[in-house]
Amino acid sequence: MLNPTITTERLILRPYQLSDAPRLRELADSYAVASKLARLPHPYPAGEAERWIGTHEALRASGTGYPFAIEHGGDLLGSIGLEQSETGEYELGYWLGEPYWNKGFGGEAAHGILAFGFGRLGLPYVRARYIADNHASARVLAKAGFLTTGRSRKLHIVRRTEVDMVHLVLVRDAFVGGESSAKQVYNAA
Repeated sequence: MLNPTITTERLILRPYQLSDAPRLRELADSYAVASKLARLPHPYPAGEAERWIGTHEALRASGTGYPFAIEHGGDLLGSIGLEQSETGEYELGYWLGEPYWNKGFGGEAAHGILAFGFGRLGLPYVRARYIADNHASARVLAKAGFLTTGRSRKLHIVRRTEVDMVHLVLVRDAFVGGESSAKQVYNAA
């Protein structure tokens, strides 16, 4: 089973542990965070963090998902991952707790996991999407080299209205920063 830890200049991207659940719930239980994401419920249900973390081993073992905790200086900042869609394509997803916005952590974490996806997993491309009014995600994805492929409308469970979604793709050869932008450390497991 692939159980990597990825290090960047300031961050450690590592597998979640059940001990992360209280902090994960605290960060995720924010309307400001949930309103920027397509799939995060609000309020964040009790027990959901433990349930979600409990799915990770099976995702990694099957190769269908690689969720990571984003850590800085021993603090959990948020989450990032590559997950295989129903079409077999991998999609980048991420979020940061509100105290960690606008500090460059999103872009740095994205570069780390993209280096993993293109380097270790050998992916030819990665997809992403964001809610059109999430300008911070638009900047993170543009800096990584993603290009817009289209738009769609989606019912947002937290906002209780339809939102515009922007769809993007990044091909391996267009990855800004390249695979050398993150040092990857792989555990023996």
